[in-house]
Amino acid sequence: MSKGKELTDLTLIEVASGIRKGTFSSEEVTRHCLTRINQAQPILNCFIFIDEESAIKSAQKADKKVAAGDELGVLHGVPLAHKDMFYKKGIRSTGGSKIQMDFIPSYTSTVINRLEAAGAISLGGLNMSEFASGPVGQNLHFGDCRNPWNPKHAPGGSSSGSGSAVAGRLVFGALGSDTGGSVRIPAALCGLVGMKGTQGRVSRYGGMPLSFSLDCFGPLTRTVNDCARIFSVIAGPDKMDPTASSTEVDDYEGVCGKPIEGIRVGIDLRHGGIDPSPEVSSAIDNALEVFKKLGVTIVDVTMPDQDELNALS
Repeated sequence: MSKGKELTDLTLIEVASGIRKGTFSSEEVTRHCLTRINQAQPILNCFIFIDEESAIKSAQKADKKVAAGDELGVLHGVPLAHKDMFYKKGIRSTGGSKIQMDFIPSYTSTVINRLEAAGAISLGGLNMSEFASGPVGQNLHFGDCRNPWNPKHAPGGSSSGSGSAVAGRLVFGALGSDTGGSVRIPAALCGLVGMKGTQGRVSRYGGMPLSFSLDCFGPLTRTVNDCARIFSVIAGPDKMDPTASSTEVDDYEGVCGKPIEGIRVGIDLRHGGIDPSPEVSSAIDNALEVFKKLGVTIVDVTMPDQDELNALS
C-alpha cells in the first residue's frame, strides 16, 4: 500500500497524531489532499475556491513548530475546509451566490479563528446551496456538487461541498451550517457523522445568517471521535455572540466509547409523512437493533404538527 493510500485511509485524529510524532509532515499531508482535490474537482465540484498557496505556506509553518518543539493544538497541521459562508478576513466569501462574488469580509468568524488557533490548515471554501437554502445541494451559479459514492447522485444540502469533500476523502473534516438539516442531510446521504449541537453551543459570529433563531454551525467527519474533536474546538462561550451559551465545553472526546445503556431515544416512524424505500426502512430497523443491543430504550413518538408543517413546505 502506498503512503498516499495510507494517508487517505487515516482519520483526522490519526493524522493529527502522525504529524505531532513526525511520522509525516503537515506539508506532505496537505499536498496529498490538494492533489486529490484537483483530481476530484471536475467530477465532484466540492469547492468554490481552493486556497492552495496559503494552505502550503500554513503547512510549512506548522512543520516548523513541530520541529521546534512548540506547544501544538489538537488539530495541528490537519487539512480541513469550510462551507463558503464562514468569514475570513481578506478572503472572498460567496455564501454560494454570485451576488456576493465581490464580498471580502473585514473580520474572521469565531469558528475559523478557533480552528486556526488549534492548528488546522484551511484548504478553501466549499460548495453549498445558494445562501444555505436547499436540502439537495444544487447551485445554479457555481454548479451542482456531486456525491462521491455515486456522482450521479446529490450529496444533500445545503452543506453539499462539506459532505462530498469529507466522504470523498479530500479533507479530514469540514465545517457546515444547519438551519433545517443542512449538516445532518449531507451526513446521511454521504455516510458521515454530522453534528448539529444545541442552539448557542457554537458561536455564530462571522457566519452568513439564514435564520437567527435556528442557525447552528457544526462539523462533518468520517468518525464520531473526529467529530468530537472538531466540536470541542469550535464550541464554547464567545463575547462576540451574545446568543452563545456561557456554559463551558464538555469533554466530548472523553465520552466517546462509554456505555449508553439506559438512554431513551425517540423516533418518529412516520418519517416526516414520507414512505421510505424498503432499503432505507431496513437500514433504519438495523440501526435501531444496534441501539437496542447497547441497552438503549427506543420510544415511538409523533412529532407535533408534522402534517401542518408538511402542508406549508
